[in-house]
Amino acid sequence: MTADSEQAPNYGAVTDSTEEKTLEEVYEVLGVGLAQYLVWGTLVLVLLSDMSELVVISILIPYLRCEWDLSVTFKIAISCSVFFFYALGGVLFGSISDKIGRRKVILFTTVCLLMANVMSAASPNKWVFLMTRVVVGLCIGANLPTTMVFASEIAACKYKEYGISNLPRGGCHVERGIERCSVRGSHAG
Repeated sequence: MTADSEQAPNYGAVTDSTEEKTLEEVYEVLGVGLAQYLVWGTLVLVLLSDMSELVVISILIPYLRCEWDLSVTFKIAISCSVFFFYALGGVLFGSISDKIGRRKVILFTTVCLLMANVMSAASPNKWVFLMTRVVVGLCIGANLPTTMVFASEIAACKYKEYGISNLPRGGCHVERGIERCSVRGSHAG
């Protein structure tokens, strides 16, 4: 064999060529790795947190109504505040994530979401519970679209559809299942 025919195989490694590659081309060469799986896992956790709000509203709120003697108005305020702040969180943190970066917003809102959920579970009264539900709504509203966009941005072209369309659609099916179970459970007693 001659020296010209003995070239090392190129396994997608960076070459010495001076041609510039776009970010899409780099992701296409690298494929799917640990970073993408971590972001997609975070998205699944955020979806589960989003779905747990249905459980909180349909199962926990009626229990707390008896425990803390909540008025119907306060019960509605808790339910509506979460979903109002979902919308507000998406609007507020969408522009913030464009300015400071999606990863920072995802990390910040995920940590705040975890802390707010723990504080919500240990709420001593209805006002603390309401405030923690507001923070949960704000964080989920901020985290869900930001994580979906980030998951799509860091994926290779052939995997982009999984970052945006399939996970949330799967979450909707699970939400409907939880809603059906909670509705059946509330009529059982």
